[in-house]
Amino acid sequence: MSMGTGVKPAAGRDRVVTMAMMVLRVGFVAAAVVGLGHMFGLVDSVGAIHLVAGILALVGALVAGVRMLVLGRGGGLPLLGVVIGVAGAVGMLTRSLPGLAHLLLLVAAVGMTEASAAKLKRS
Repeated sequence: MSMGTGVKPAAGRDRVVTMAMMVLRVGFVAAAVVGLGHMFGLVDSVGAIHLVAGILALVGALVAGVRMLVLGRGGGLPLLGVVIGVAGAVGMLTRSLPGLAHLLLLVAAVGMTEASAAKLKRS
């Protein structure tokens, strides 16, 4: 009879990757909404909220990528997405990148991570 005290692996999907992807999605959606609102002049002085949401998204992608590497299931693409995301963030912070290019780089970074997570879920 099982008393529920044993540690067992997650059934199917990995729980760490699932949680990291949830954090990534929430951070990305929050950053996108605030960023687009600022780009179109609907909201003002929300830079700190946008920055924190973007950092949250990149941390989620980093955790998912590292966990996929640990599992041996192709974590290179999410980590490349993190590098592209950091490059897009640095480009925007140094004012050497226009807002639309910043948005496209971050969408590509999140897309890479989502593609890897979907591949992991299927395997």
